[in-house]
Amino acid sequence: MESKTPIDNSIVHVINIDIQDNLEEATIGAFLISDMCLMMAKTEDLDNDIEEVLHNFEEKCQRSILHTR
Repeated sequence: MESKTPIDNSIVHVINIDIQDNLEEATIGAFLISDMCLMMAKTEDLDNDIEEVLHNFEEKCQRSILHTR
């Protein structure tokens, strides 16, 4: 990402969810990530609401996530 020339300098949210490398965890992870995306899509101002959305997601799925801008 650092080597690319910025086009519009918009904020990028990088989110990491720890998922073990096996079929069962990958399947569960896919559903969890889908749920997280739906939660983000429902917010009107993601940049301001991201911390709350991710906190609610962590409580719902009982997994810790890492987030940075």
